[in-house]
Amino acid sequence: MRHQPTEKPFRVGVFRTVGQADRAVRKLLDAGFTKDQLAVVCSDKHREQFFHDLPTPDPAGSHTPEGIAAGGAVGATIGG
Repeated sequence: MRHQPTEKPFRVGVFRTVGQADRAVRKLLDAGFTKDQLAVVCSDKHREQFFHDLPTPDPAGSHTPEGIAAGGAVGATIGG
């Protein structure tokens, strides 16, 4: 399996209240962003209440096994 990294710029916003985050999400959607382009990191309780229709980001380390396998294959090819 071959993985090709892609450069995808991203922006991060940090908000003190859920209401501020909700307003920011609504403004981004009104500006033409799609729900698939947005992600919100918050507690499960707030996600269900306010952001249930947005994608959930992958947990940290969820792509580690693929990275290890790809790195091992590249190393074996170069070294072998």
